[in-house]
Amino acid sequence: MRELAKSGGPAFGAARAFDTGNGGVSAGLSRARQTVEHRDPTLETQRDRLVEMFMQAPGFIAVLDGPTHVIQQANAAYLSLVGRDEIEGRPIREALADIVSQDFYERLDTVYATGEPYQGRHQTARLTHTPDGPPEVMWLDFVYQPIRDGDGAVAGVFVQGQDITDTVRAADRQKLMIDELNHRVKNTLATVQSIAMQTARHHPDPQRFAEAFQARLMSLSHTHDLLTRSHWEGADLRAVLQHETDAHGGSTRIVPNGPPVALDPAQALSLGMIFHELATNAGKYGALSTPDGRVFVDWSLADQRARRLTLSWRENGGPPVAQPQRRGFGSRLIERNVRHDLAGEVELDYAEGGFTAEISLPLDKGR
Repeated sequence: MRELAKSGGPAFGAARAFDTGNGGVSAGLSRARQTVEHRDPTLETQRDRLVEMFMQAPGFIAVLDGPTHVIQQANAAYLSLVGRDEIEGRPIREALADIVSQDFYERLDTVYATGEPYQGRHQTARLTHTPDGPPEVMWLDFVYQPIRDGDGAVAGVFVQGQDITDTVRAADRQKLMIDELNHRVKNTLATVQSIAMQTARHHPDPQRFAEAFQARLMSLSHTHDLLTRSHWEGADLRAVLQHETDAHGGSTRIVPNGPPVALDPAQALSLGMIFHELATNAGKYGALSTPDGRVFVDWSLADQRARRLTLSWRENGGPPVAQPQRRGFGSRLIERNVRHDLAGEVELDYAEGGFTAEISLPLDKGR
């Protein structure tokens, strides 16, 4: 801090302009003004320009006088920061009583007593911007610079700083977004790895593996695209269903029926993969493998205080259905996603008249 005082930090040069003779900052300012006007009236215009620059400076500035830190001058940025206008001529403890117990008074006392400047970086402050409003947390960069009289004694404190609240919050949001992105990428890679391993296990033929693996990656990509449109805030169930079934005839072959249901990103991704597996199976072996086959997808919501989604996938008009001799990757993926990822329940029924899947899951899990 000694170097700051010697070399002149951002506030030091300005503090020099307020050097005073005997009588304190207020008297010094008055004498300086009279001297300027007496010596050269043309300098009054320059003085007025300096005062205007002081008042319009983007950073907050204040001049404090004496051991009680009487506010002699404060610019518009300072008045906006503290949320009040009538503070000049009052000791800072009286004018800004809401910053008690935040160490600002004590730091001013130390600067005045020792003559050593204080520099605050990323300091938090709780300030009330309206008379009846709650205190708001803000972040500030500032300097307390001692103002000396003609004999070198400390007569006051020059305050200069910047409100960096928006910058700090933007950095916090950016960090949160990066952390969330890392989390999503890791989850996606884990999902892709699982899809690759399970697909390879059930498709030893390289060509069949490549086709099935690519189709499942495209399903994942479709839902990612849908979520990106909403900045990953979520997606509607009907939109997820349509995205995953367009390749199989869309609404002409797959008939949706249900109210709007907002899904969070994790639910949208899981249901997207489930719809892909159901539609793929229907296209190969079920109702969508014949020209006249249809799939009816009905869903409803129960208990709005703890919403629960019930969804039914019913195939009609396809070839006769038989219970498979072994569980394939598709059925295992559906059961795992519903029970593990969505904390729900699922029942797959291979009735002769048509395959059905009954799914039930909580929509407000973890809220």
